[in-house]
Amino acid sequence: PYSLASFKWAGLDPATGEPMGYYNGTVSKDYSSILNKATMDDIVFSGTTRPPYFGNFINAFSFAGFTLTANISYKFHYWFRRSALNYTTLFGQWQGNKEYEQRWQKPGDEATTSVPALIYPANNNRDNFYVQSGITIEKADLLKLQDASLSYTLNQMRIGKAVIKSSQLYVFATNGPILWRANKKGLDPDYGTSTPPSFSISFGLKTTF
Repeated sequence: PYSLASFKWAGLDPATGEPMGYYNGTVSKDYSSILNKATMDDIVFSGTTRPPYFGNFINAFSFAGFTLTANISYKFHYWFRRSALNYTTLFGQWQGNKEYEQRWQKPGDEATTSVPALIYPANNNRDNFYVQSGITIEKADLLKLQDASLSYTLNQMRIGKAVIKSSQLYVFATNGPILWRANKKGLDPDYGTSTPPSFSISFGLKTTF
């Protein structure tokens, strides 16, 4: 279930920077045939997009009225497709991608990059093959700080005629950083093709009279 399928990747053409795949078992740049006539032998399955192993570590530490709580989540053994450069959408919709800086530009670049060379006008089939190829698949395993809170509790106190039974000051942080990730591109696999929510902090005071 939720298997992630891709076209087999054969690298970039050393002479032109064109992406290469497989059709009928041989290396090919016939993108139309690859996209529309590929057989199971031309497809690779990376695994599931849903983590079969997941959970949370929730710990609380208290000392002298202070309490620190942290919620760390883990997800293992699943994959995601990262956002990749598409020249068709770049030219037609001005939708860019940071991979543009990593594109093939001269012979020898294929040793350090997998991003195809720029061509104009764009070839939609070429772009679709690259975006849907196995080279855009990344491991999604991670450890993430989901949220954390720090609170300080005051015992009963009197302010004038009012008696405060308890008072708690707290700071709560959500959408915390990724503590460890399997992919080497600094991506959040939970938001592979979209922008993740920003880190946020809230402050509060809870008082009981």
